[in-house]
Amino acid sequence: MHPNFLEICDKIKIPNIKFIVLGGPNNLILENKAKQMGIAHKFNFVGKTSDVESYIKISDIFGYPLNRNHFGTCDQSLQEAMSSGLVPVVLDNPMEKYMVKSNCGIICSNENEYINAIEELYKDKKLLNILSRNTKEYAKKEFSIEKMSLEWQKVFNEIINIEKSKKNWNINDKNNLKAIDIFFESIGEYKNLFNLDNELLKEELNKPNWLSYSKGTPKQYDSFLHDGSLDRFIF
Repeated sequence: MHPNFLEICDKIKIPNIKFIVLGGPNNLILENKAKQMGIAHKFNFVGKTSDVESYIKISDIFGYPLNRNHFGTCDQSLQEAMSSGLVPVVLDNPMEKYMVKSNCGIICSNENEYINAIEELYKDKKLLNILSRNTKEYAKKEFSIEKMSLEWQKVFNEIINIEKSKKNWNINDKNNLKAIDIFFESIGEYKNLFNLDNELLKEELNKPNWLSYSKGTPKQYDSFLHDGSLDRFIF
């Protein structure tokens, strides 16, 4: 999610607008921040739910401003929303540009364009309906189980034919492994950067990217063993 998500939403001027926020590990953090900003009434922070369909049915637009540095390649949430006819409004990150075509949604180059796009779709119901129909038809064709299965099979076949290489595991004492050992082994020479005296590192680890419970962060590796060895790198 974009680090300015709440601020962006607050600038969208639509009467009685309601932003429904599903999932996400930082749901409570967002909700508390919205309360501090005095804009919590504009949001419904649902958190994790298995009933995504109900929320899709009552929504008009899929506003999806992701962090500029995200690692996504073919987002499932975006696929599901588009398959349901929700018009995606996204930023021009590589993944979003690949998935959202010009006649299926609106791709924005900055925050102001994103805000204007959502306001435009609110005012122009004809455009909203056209894009909704287009995105549903496109998604059902491009993201179908049949097509994706064939594409995955092609990838697997290519991988199988790649010449195998030997991987070296440089940890000798495998009986007393700690989460920090696995983390440092995974990042190789970059482990030298993880020095608590490094002020730049402290600043970096406080950024949203490093607060995730996935994507190779200390939090993700801590979840393997929960032994506390990575606590000093988790903020």
